[in-house]
Amino acid sequence: MFLRVLDSKFPYKSALRLVEDRYGFFDIDIEDTIQTSEAEYLSLVVFDLKINSDHQRRRVQDQLRALGNVPIVVICDVKSQSECAFWKGAGQNTLIHKNEKPANIMAIISKVMEDYIHGIRNADNAPDIAMKAANAALTSMAESVRSREALKDQMLDVAAQHIVSLLNNNRASDWLSIVEMHHSQTFQHCMTVASNLTLFSIGLGLSPKEHCHMTKAGLMHDLGKLFVPLDILDKPGKLSAEEYSVVKEHPRTGADFLSEHSCLPQSIIDMTRSHHEFLDGSGYPDGLSADEISPMVRMMTIADIFSALTEKRAYKEVYSPRVAMGMMWDMKGKLDPELLKQFANIVCGTRVGKVGARRRGAA
Repeated sequence: MFLRVLDSKFPYKSALRLVEDRYGFFDIDIEDTIQTSEAEYLSLVVFDLKINSDHQRRRVQDQLRALGNVPIVVICDVKSQSECAFWKGAGQNTLIHKNEKPANIMAIISKVMEDYIHGIRNADNAPDIAMKAANAALTSMAESVRSREALKDQMLDVAAQHIVSLLNNNRASDWLSIVEMHHSQTFQHCMTVASNLTLFSIGLGLSPKEHCHMTKAGLMHDLGKLFVPLDILDKPGKLSAEEYSVVKEHPRTGADFLSEHSCLPQSIIDMTRSHHEFLDGSGYPDGLSADEISPMVRMMTIADIFSALTEKRAYKEVYSPRVAMGMMWDMKGKLDPELLKQFANIVCGTRVGKVGARRRGAA
């Protein structure tokens, strides 16, 4: 989910650290505009400001209209009749005194967030909401590539939180059923890799923050394919040597773009650049080997190959999860054997394996 704090002077940022680790948040000023299109991806807005003029009242009212049904918490002077009257008149009832202890403020904010998340996780349309957020993040990514503008990292955060929420709630089958119907093969593949990689991280016992980290990495890993001409990317037959050399540049191109146009951590950039590297040094683009390849990159490579083998494509044979794992075991010296074993136990033992077996037929 996503916490948005509407004041650059929010005084409790140190106390927000635990909430940030779980949900993430960023600041905007009262003068900033909230777009209705982005408001639908927010999970909570915290207003912490003193309204001193009619201009500020109008600004807040504009922002509230854009926010619609997004949960809102207001930190204000509850002893001020005019402040309370304004907020209650605007339909806001979760008012917290500005002198309340930070721990109590955080408890209230966390409770609002938990109630919201509980509703999202259990909603019948939760997979549709996640798809809408993921598709918006990937579409925004494509627009950033075309315009050479900065990536909207916040949209990626929101998409990752929705996907992680579904997978943590044992709804992988519901989610992947929707992903399989996506019209864009590149977007579909990115979502599938993100799902498999996240399930892998959950099964390994990584932290909630790391789950979102891996989801974002999965969504971004093939960004470089947006630089590959469509007649090559969507070619139904075998690529020529020249065409294949163009495709092989996509990890480098994607990582370079993220380095220049995003605030994503270096580990996600490394996973984007190196997800086609193999332990024996036979991969690309840098021919890395052994200890030069980090555990996160090794996890990404496994999730990427498994996803590619089990996805349905008009130009290739589709493999059941069991057959795909057998093919990966045959890639001697290329994949981390211990991680591969754990991946098989974790991912193929979940609904991912079941939905694959049900749709494709077990080997």
